[in-house]
Amino acid sequence: MQREEANGKYLQNYKNLQHYTKGQIMVEIATKRIPVTPETWEKLSEMKRPGQTYDELLEQMIVHEQCIRFHDDMKKAEKDGKFIPLDEFEAVLETKK
Repeated sequence: MQREEANGKYLQNYKNLQHYTKGQIMVEIATKRIPVTPETWEKLSEMKRPGQTYDELLEQMIVHEQCIRFHDDMKKAEKDGKFIPLDEFEAVLETKK
């Protein structure tokens, strides 16, 4: 298959993302939009580092929130007594060997 035909197939295959090839590098252009207030847009802009895309900023914020939720879930499990300390869990594993 020729390179032009392969590149053409990338242009045809998209649902949430449109794929455009530029040499050997594929650049993804998102097609989703998230409505935000001007105040929220300004705050996001202030958080964004030079050279960082909004997609990268949002991904970083998502990972941060996932970590916070995981920590909160672990604290809740510990408080509710549904948590087994690691050393106790390791001891249970040792007895099953």
